[in-house]
Amino acid sequence: MRAIDGVLRSLGVVGLLVGLTFACGNDTKSDPDEGDGGSGGSVAAAGGNGGNGGTGNNAGGSGGTAGPSTSSNTVSGAGGMSTASTAVTSNTSASTTGAAGATNGPEPMPGLAEPCASDDDCESALICVQADSNSLIAGGPANGLCTVPCNVDSPCGADAACITFGDPEADGYCMPMCIPGDGAHDCAGRLDVVCDILPVGVECTSNTQCTGGTACLVDAGECVLPVCLPKCNADSDCPEGRFCEPSVGECVEEAPAGSGIDQLCDAEAEEDECLGFCAGTGEDARCMQTCVLGAYPTCGSDSEDNATAECLLPYVGDDDGDLGFCLGLCDCSSDCTDDGMVCRTFESVEGFSSAEVRGRPGFCTLASDEIAEEAILDCEE
Repeated sequence: MRAIDGVLRSLGVVGLLVGLTFACGNDTKSDPDEGDGGSGGSVAAAGGNGGNGGTGNNAGGSGGTAGPSTSSNTVSGAGGMSTASTAVTSNTSASTTGAAGATNGPEPMPGLAEPCASDDDCESALICVQADSNSLIAGGPANGLCTVPCNVDSPCGADAACITFGDPEADGYCMPMCIPGDGAHDCAGRLDVVCDILPVGVECTSNTQCTGGTACLVDAGECVLPVCLPKCNADSDCPEGRFCEPSVGECVEEAPAGSGIDQLCDAEAEEDECLGFCAGTGEDARCMQTCVLGAYPTCGSDSEDNATAECLLPYVGDDDGDLGFCLGLCDCSSDCTDDGMVCRTFESVEGFSSAEVRGRPGFCTLASDEIAEEAILDCEE
């Protein structure tokens, strides 16, 4: 089991960040202090016509401004809990039951999201968005991306959604839909593309209230679209001279600046001061980063046997390729960022499968009376 349930709670982070469940999912969130859970159930990966959207405002990042709805089959929402800061999805007329297309619906799009260096590497109908481009929010997709431009008049196939990156009024790119936690590695089997979920600004208590390929994230009470998005994990995913920007998961021209994982931050600041995003409230707010489960190097770490961080906390699903969150790794508490954090042993987390992660016996978490003394790795004087 990959999940370390309850860690985000101990960090003082908003509870929406882990242990969420989809309506009609098989998994349910257990007591967050008991170590299991953390992954959600299955969702329909394709759906019917989208409804009019609004502003998404969930936890998980410094989300962008929602794009306007341009027609009855457009869903818009801010990317507050995704790697994209603004996303507008123009969904196809696939079956509302979640099957991959109705009788007269569009065909699937083979080769979508495959890596590429040029158009020649993609299926005939697709183009290559190159890693050294600035075609997305701030840069280009790691290792290139086979896709096709799209808009409300030129929708994607039955297995995809039209995602705009940055400018909601511009054309988007077709991206595959995915199913977090379905036991499969979605998104063309890539670890530099993540199965993310985009909020669409529609409240829900069940999947029947969600349309356009969206599903109800019941703990959040909101319809979300599960979709594959580009997500670099380290500079090594990017072309020479480019850098991985963790807040958007893209390869950019200038090295990103900001505070690293577990650093204190001001959640009320006008500009997010973290490399990822500032989570939590008041004096306990800390910097966090999203990541791709199963990917390494990641989270600012590249050592195989003395790593500083790892992608360990699943968001909704815990398959390789699903969205996760970084945890700082440690040998003892002095490895953590400040006196407010301690190094807790992996062995003390019920249900976790290993006593070490990349050579480190513990992870950094906020000091708390709820953590048993024997679970804390104190440093020898």
